[in-house]
Amino acid sequence: MIQIIALLFALGTIVFLVTKKFPLYQAMLLGIFIIAITMGKPPAHTLTLLWRGLSSRTTIELVLAVGLISLLSRLLKDFGFLENIMKSLVVFLRSVKLTLVLIPAIIGLFPKIGGAIVSAPLVDALGERLQISQIVKTSSNLIFRHAVFYFSPFNPSLILLSSITGIELLVILKYLFPLGIVNIAAGYFLYLHRTRDAGPLNSDDNKAKEGSWSANFKALVFYGAPLIISLLLFLLFRFSLLFSLFIGVFTALLLGDKRGANFRDIFMKGPDPLLMLGIAGIMVFQSLIGEMEGLFGLVEAIAGSGVPNFILFVAVPFLIGWISASFSITIGVAAPLLFPLLHAGESEVFYAVLLYASGFFSYFVSPIHLCQIVSNNYFNVRGFEVYKIQYPILLMAFITCLLIFGIGIKIV
Repeated sequence: MIQIIALLFALGTIVFLVTKKFPLYQAMLLGIFIIAITMGKPPAHTLTLLWRGLSSRTTIELVLAVGLISLLSRLLKDFGFLENIMKSLVVFLRSVKLTLVLIPAIIGLFPKIGGAIVSAPLVDALGERLQISQIVKTSSNLIFRHAVFYFSPFNPSLILLSSITGIELLVILKYLFPLGIVNIAAGYFLYLHRTRDAGPLNSDDNKAKEGSWSANFKALVFYGAPLIISLLLFLLFRFSLLFSLFIGVFTALLLGDKRGANFRDIFMKGPDPLLMLGIAGIMVFQSLIGEMEGLFGLVEAIAGSGVPNFILFVAVPFLIGWISASFSITIGVAAPLLFPLLHAGESEVFYAVLLYASGFFSYFVSPIHLCQIVSNNYFNVRGFEVYKIQYPILLMAFITCLLIFGIGIKIV
């Protein structure tokens, strides 16, 4: 009972600190301290658990991957890749609408707390060309940015889920991919389908439009090369995530416009050390949870009382995600807590997809979701105004998840 109270207190403390805008690593550090001193283990054993969680190969690879993803994101922004990708897309696609879908999605490939603010100015400029409302602009920014959470191999929460469960990342992606497609398709139909497409953004685009199709295509490939190469190496050629990201960073350094770049600042802050520490803290926290016999006894008792695993895999991540507004915390706590309930032969990947989708849904609609807050502030709209046109899309994606889960469990 003490362990359960301690975990609830630790989670409450973490959520409180995160909502008060404390860095994630500080919140996790305090949560780890609370668990460590109340779990009833000898100090030497507790220290061993802490070191094991921190120094494990899984933790090290995950932290390095998050650092490289953050660094690549910084390089793409500072070296002008993202801005030129937007201009090239408008010209290449001959469609501002499609560009508005793709730009926040591309930026969403990379982790950044409150990262919707990065794509907001670009979405604003594109939205002006389409003459859409501020409400539709902020919803487009959020929906299309977060749609890639369902199929981006660079998403730290997805990497975290794969690391905790031992399920191959690409296997999880295979079943999450349809959810992302539904998200984007529904968003396009509801927000942009009836708008009148617009021409080039400015005179530079007019000049570019005069060029040949091949020249525009080459420009898009050139500016997208760091991202394209990383994705191809990992998804198509099955290189390790770390190697694929390293090559992407190297390509950005090789091809980028480095004039005026502050390399010291890029390499000191680009990898986002605070996020890396926060992810490390989550891994240590979940390793401690794995040693809490009382907690697992309670969960097993609930499951044994007749509550289906299906309900637990929906309810637990939903509750954690809505309260914490942190997808990483949701996965880091719910996955080690719930997966031991599964019996041999159960299709773990479908439960992983269910847990992920439920956690994503609640994280997205949480009233303290930072991306919602910064995007709403940028476009000067109220939360309840945008929620009513976001919920239908989120529900369609979640219903798709339920269909995949139901069909997958029966077939496999």
